[in-house]
Amino acid sequence: MNNLYNDRLTRQQAFYLIEELDSAKRLLQYGMHTLRSADFIDTTREPVLTLLSIGVEKLLKLALGYVYLDKNREWIPAKILKKDYGHDLKKMDAALRRVIEEGINKATHPQYVKDALHELERDPLWPLILDTLDRYGKSGRFYYLDALGDNPQTQESPKDYWEKVENKVIEMDPSLQDHLHRYISRECRREEYIQTLTAKIAESLETWRELIAVAAKQGVLGDRAKTLGCDLKLAERQVEGDATN
Repeated sequence: MNNLYNDRLTRQQAFYLIEELDSAKRLLQYGMHTLRSADFIDTTREPVLTLLSIGVEKLLKLALGYVYLDKNREWIPAKILKKDYGHDLKKMDAALRRVIEEGINKATHPQYVKDALHELERDPLWPLILDTLDRYGKSGRFYYLDALGDNPQTQESPKDYWEKVENKVIEMDPSLQDHLHRYISRECRREEYIQTLTAKIAESLETWRELIAVAAKQGVLGDRAKTLGCDLKLAERQVEGDATN
């Protein structure tokens, strides 16, 4: 029997979709909140990378799933996700970006999507963040475990990737360079420097998430995805509220 969206998603699948959306949006929001509130990045990096790498992967696969559902009237099979994308965040991000670019004219207000797309495209930090999360999600999370077991990985460590992100932030923001010099000379607290730095990284993640939210709300990802943008904003309020209780 047809549902409101005239697709073949079952009631049970709709329930699974809600659960997976809740998981993705909270992983992302808790990851960004932890990032913003970190006083010592060395002790926070692993939790942040874990939350964000999984959260970004889930949201990308859900967004691509919505697109597949809109086109084929059924949810994307797991074997297609595994074969075509696996855990390749960069490949999924590029695929979703193409869908958004090609579908701008489907939007109720195309300019909103164009603006969000342009905002991300001009962000030099996002590609480095995506590289870091991609590296961590594929195998970087086991970097030291593999080395411990006499099977060292040939790629740079996730820490090295993260430091590239930090260095880019400092390069982009002269005020952060001043913060760094003041921190080194003990003229400001370490926490002040770290939180200024991590806030910039969180802003870049929010820019990426906002593109998906806007594209979804504007109908570029299909009818069922229109509530996705509101769901992402709701998670922000819920997580920040939880953090203050």
